Amino acid sequence: MDEVQNYKAILVTLNITGTITGLPSPNPGYPITIKAIGTGGYGTYSDTNAGTAGSYSMGVPYGWTGSLAAISAQYIVTALPPLFNNNVPMTSDQVQNYKAQLITFTIAAR
Repeated sequence: MDEVQNYKAILVTLNITGTITGLPSPNPGYPITIKAIGTGGYGTYSDTNAGTAGSYSMGVPYGWTGSLAAISAQYIVTALPPLFNNNVPMTSDQVQNYKAQLITFTIAAR
């Protein structure tokens, strides 16, 4: 008699997290979006609350490859070392921290 064995597939999700330093105090809550842009058929994931919270977190599937982008109209956002390696499929949780600098303008009268 043949035996049947059933299996259940479970999607393994890994986390990309980080903090954002340099936000002004009090924090006006200007938006900063951190995007994980997938390559090779992997999707795009994002956390749009990073500017308010001062940190971000997103889940991506095991083996995900891609790049990270910080997007803001009010801040210059720079990735801090160690930099996220986008050429290697993810097999563990990753951390990428950022520094934000508020964009300011000086208006001079004549």
